[in-house]
Amino acid sequence: MPIGKRGGGVSGGRIVLGIVAVIAVGIGGYFVKSKVTKPKGVITYAGLGVDKNAPSADSLYKVVDKDATRWMRDATFWSLNFHAVRLDGTVDTSKPINIAYVSPSNSASASKRTRSNSLRKYASNPKGLKASSLGWNAPVKDIEPHPQPQCTIKQLMNKLSAAGTIKGPVRVMFEPKLASYYAWTVYVGDKPISYSWQDCSRIE
Repeated sequence: MPIGKRGGGVSGGRIVLGIVAVIAVGIGGYFVKSKVTKPKGVITYAGLGVDKNAPSADSLYKVVDKDATRWMRDATFWSLNFHAVRLDGTVDTSKPINIAYVSPSNSASASKRTRSNSLRKYASNPKGLKASSLGWNAPVKDIEPHPQPQCTIKQLMNKLSAAGTIKGPVRVMFEPKLASYYAWTVYVGDKPISYSWQDCSRIE
């Protein structure tokens, strides 16, 4: 499913023009300088209600929703980057984890100060996940919630392991600013391969 088509995501075509324009200035200039928030503390895995050693990949990016909507009422899931997802669909928390939620209203603001708090990033920490704020260089409009994946990460891991495509933990990503379609990007060795959110089929 192309991003921005048939419900959810960023409207206005396969990739929102505003994002393309920002990418054009280079990844280094993609975000306004990050500012680390001062959360009351790291959000522990226990506090999120997940196994600290082997949380479900499909659950992990969803359970931070409560914290994200306390940050901004319109916050919605944006992206994820799990560096080690096991064959059973659980995440190795000793490896890097990044999850991001976005505020569509802040993203669309003409105010640079407001946009500087457009994304809430959750990064792995020895005790759990720690939040920081990021923002866009220019307004990004028409951001809509992503559709629910019909192909879960666990289902995809089961499929790939059964086919012998993967034999151990792999990196799994979803990054709208670099994608044209709703798909999980799985790194098989150093090669990124995309698999559709609709049916787990490979996107060539």
